[in-house]
Amino acid sequence: GDEALSKEEKREKLEAQLRELRTAIKVEVKSRKGLEKLVKFYGSDPVAQEKAKGELDEQSRKVAQLRESKKMVERQLRH
Repeated sequence: GDEALSKEEKREKLEAQLRELRTAIKVEVKSRKGLEKLVKFYGSDPVAQEKAKGELDEQSRKVAQLRESKKMVERQLRH
């Protein structure tokens, strides 16, 4: 636990988490854009296109989870 941390240490830890989340979101969004291109590229191959769409959906869920985590950390920093 974080109970033993001082208020400043907790804030520093949250700010570090926030930086990590922002970086992860950028990476995942970039990856998602690549998958979107892949889905279009496989337009003539339905099987490959479905697989790419599945990966794109998974990527979108990952980005949404990261953004939700980012919101939670931002809320904690405001307190």
